[in-house]
Amino acid sequence: MSDSFANVLKEIIPKKTKSVPLQRSTRALVSRINDWLEESRKEEPPRSPGFHVSALFDLCPRKEALVNKLGVEVLEETFDAKKLLTFAIGHAYHDLVQNKILAKSRLIVGVWKHSGSGEEIEGHCPDGSGLWVYQEPRVVLGIPGVPESERWRIVGSCDGDLADGRLLEAKSCGIGIYSGLDKGYASLDGIDDWYTACGKDGSWAQKYARSHSFQLRLYLCGLDRQEGVVFYLPKGQPPKGEPAMKEFIIRKLPGAEEAAREKVRSIFNAWAGGEWGGPLPRKVCGSPACKRAKDCPVVTQCFAESDS
Repeated sequence: MSDSFANVLKEIIPKKTKSVPLQRSTRALVSRINDWLEESRKEEPPRSPGFHVSALFDLCPRKEALVNKLGVEVLEETFDAKKLLTFAIGHAYHDLVQNKILAKSRLIVGVWKHSGSGEEIEGHCPDGSGLWVYQEPRVVLGIPGVPESERWRIVGSCDGDLADGRLLEAKSCGIGIYSGLDKGYASLDGIDDWYTACGKDGSWAQKYARSHSFQLRLYLCGLDRQEGVVFYLPKGQPPKGEPAMKEFIIRKLPGAEEAAREKVRSIFNAWAGGEWGGPLPRKVCGSPACKRAKDCPVVTQCFAESDS
């Protein structure tokens, strides 16, 4: 009887077949996201004229003068979906620190605008639906010795005012950079010339420490403050033993402020009334072999010219 039952089971139970994984592709969805990212950049509003605080540390005035004087074609930076998504994640982290963490902990003060009604309130972030967005303090620095003009000025927006009177700059970074920030900020005391500091080789953490501290120091100058804090939030789980956030106290430094003004002033002098025939700005790089110089389109001409 058991044999006959077994035979029946063979008939009614399907034979085992090799399982085929379920094919579910999100390629079409990802493609739409990539298309939107690339299109969204085209719709960004133009930046206000002038030299932006966030870009001044990396700016090499000598390169700008030589590129224009020699008519050298410089390839524009490309922004593919991968890079744009990285920027979007960075903006999201920035919003999290500024409008959520620091706002709700009542550490940041200033002007808050309701994204629905447009109402503005000054002070701490109002309680409510989370639609209040911080309005960043605006900075405009003139350049002594240069005619007043929208083109020849330093502009930017500081990330905020802390309740204790210090200024805030909020940043995010990858885990590898995050771990090296303490060493990077400890090396700042060794910089004796902020004009050429951007040309020094070093790790990404050191580059972040130099550029972000330089940026905050320009805000301290523009808003007449003596001290500020750079906050860092890692993009991912911090390594074991590392804190969830890091902060570094930065004090006003006249040398950094004058270096920024010198960069703009030297570009104006090289421009010389509409023609790039004025004196070349001094070098940023120490030698043609440094990392920055190797990527420069005018490195040969730069080191062939003597400093003016």
